[in-house]
Amino acid sequence: MADDANFLNEQEVRRVNLVECLIEDHPHVPVPPSVCVNHWSEQQLRNYFEQAPERSQMYAARRGQRIGTFIEGPEGRLEADLAHGGGPPELGLVLLHPHPHMGGNMNNNVVQALYDEFRIRPGFCVCRYNSRGVGRSEGQCAADVHLEREDLRAVCHHLRRHEVGCCKDS
Repeated sequence: MADDANFLNEQEVRRVNLVECLIEDHPHVPVPPSVCVNHWSEQQLRNYFEQAPERSQMYAARRGQRIGTFIEGPEGRLEADLAHGGGPPELGLVLLHPHPHMGGNMNNNVVQALYDEFRIRPGFCVCRYNSRGVGRSEGQCAADVHLEREDLRAVCHHLRRHEVGCCKDS
């Protein structure tokens, strides 16, 4: 008697068939990570394969390029630098600076060295940011680690929603 756990349900079979057809129709497009295939809607899967040429050009143009931006935080905008290493970013890396009361900010030499190293690695989206009240970030400088965690959550949420390929909304 076969174990029922080895069989796919109807929706999973349809998803596998769709991915196989898309791979056949777009052989030049790298297959997305399984986490993406399992969580994307059918439309998101189609978009991934059909928009690949435009994305490839965009990522090639942005490879290693520093993008200064602001991210919405819980107490205002947070100053940030983002960079993509080329190719669709599958991993997001957030770099935290040393304690602001000791002069720490996103331009710290260790943070800068890590940022420079990862911003050219394919598959990465790297972000360094100033927490509230540091540099050009808005809000009061937090002496409370819980408030800094809120800033980190806001940055991670931004990366998941807007930057990292397999988590991005279509």
